[in-house]
Amino acid sequence: MQRNRSDCWFRATHANTLRPASRDQGAFRVADLTKPIRATLRAWLEAEAIGLTDGLVLLNRFLDELRARKIVIPGISVVERMAAEATHAAERRIIADIDET
Repeated sequence: MQRNRSDCWFRATHANTLRPASRDQGAFRVADLTKPIRATLRAWLEAEAIGLTDGLVLLNRFLDELRARKIVIPGISVVERMAAEATHAAERRIIADIDET
């Protein structure tokens, strides 16, 4: 692909506005989904999943929570797996509670 002069000028002039220097110093101030954050969100997901019967509602709430906490949303397979694991853990907890009574 051959670049023309206007394309090179645009990139040189607007390079700083197109991407921040780093995530911490940028205008967006977002965090990655690290292991400590993932553990916190896993507990939050399990608590949310206890009262729900629809997985899509849990997925939407999870995505809203990621946005509210300004966490970079990972690939959809990661999001679905976390929600499914939380749903399964919530079901196990409910069954254990029923067995105790």
